[in-house]
Amino acid sequence: RIDDIGKENPAFIELDKSLRVKSYLAAPVSKTGRIFGVLIFGHAEASTFTPDAEDVIGSLAAAGAIAIDNAMLYQALQRELQEHKNAEQQLRQAQDELKITNEQLEMRVKERTASLEEAVSQMEEFSYSVSHDLRAPLRAMNAYAEALLQEYGDQLDETAQGYLQRICRNSLRMEKLTHDVLTYSRVARSEVIVTR
Repeated sequence: RIDDIGKENPAFIELDKSLRVKSYLAAPVSKTGRIFGVLIFGHAEASTFTPDAEDVIGSLAAAGAIAIDNAMLYQALQRELQEHKNAEQQLRQAQDELKITNEQLEMRVKERTASLEEAVSQMEEFSYSVSHDLRAPLRAMNAYAEALLQEYGDQLDETAQGYLQRICRNSLRMEKLTHDVLTYSRVARSEVIVTR
């Protein structure tokens, strides 16, 4: 509070010719050491502001500082709330995208599983068909070779008999392989029960 600026600082009169203010009252608008601004009052008459006016202006400045601080806190809270809403929205969006991706993956797994099951089924049918169709000619080959050995074996030389014996052994071996393929295809079609 300055009662007469001209008496206390004559140089100021030169600066303030247009305003012709003699008494001043200033109060900082601050809270906990943080200055938001200053309230300045001036009057053309000297000694206008009393200690009571100084108390009122000080209280007004303190209330203004609280209001400004509350407004800043409110703005900060609004920013935090908006950031929280944005984060929630991004989380929901990520969850939706993850759900869609999971559904797509499940669909792909089902499609591939069905395709694999179809391929396995076709392979089993082919194995069964081939092994079943091969058994009859192999039995006939073996039967003819044995018949030749039994009925005409004494008329054949050792090389011819060896060839016929090889035909018999290999046809029996081939029949065993086709039998194994048939067994495999039957096992593959049956349900496997695992016990512990």
